[in-house]
Amino acid sequence: MKYKTSDVAQLESNNEESSPWLLRSDLVLTMYGSSVRVNLKAQSAEIKAVIRRAIDIADLYIIFGAPAEKSLNEDTVLKIRTPFTASGLHYLVHLALIDAADELGYNKDRDIVERLEEGSLEHYVKPLRGHVFYFISSCTLCSLMYFPGCSSYKCNSKSNS
Repeated sequence: MKYKTSDVAQLESNNEESSPWLLRSDLVLTMYGSSVRVNLKAQSAEIKAVIRRAIDIADLYIIFGAPAEKSLNEDTVLKIRTPFTASGLHYLVHLALIDAADELGYNKDRDIVERLEEGSLEHYVKPLRGHVFYFISSCTLCSLMYFPGCSSYKCNSKSNS
């Protein structure tokens, strides 16, 4: 079953108003049992661009670290998120999605950046984060080492260029 995130927003708020988000920020989600997933082929060009750029940025964040928001001191060093924990990797992927959307210019009012920061966690952030997380967790090593047996977008794009 496929549905757009704007339809979900209307169902959740139970009103007749249109979605407060820009149309280009909508996702097409597919239900698999009790979970929702992002099918890259069904997405708009803008969402595809954000996902692909976020994969590249997340690779860099895993290797070199995410940009530091605070200076390191005795209190902040204990709060550092690294890709060596699931929550740390989710954080880096979410940050990469926001940075990718910002870099691509989708940072206007009610646009993709704002929706990633303030939109529905269950029906927007988690599906997008999960999609990028899948590529990062399965392809970071093979994209660095160029493993020709990998069939993902990331590794195929290297062999096609």
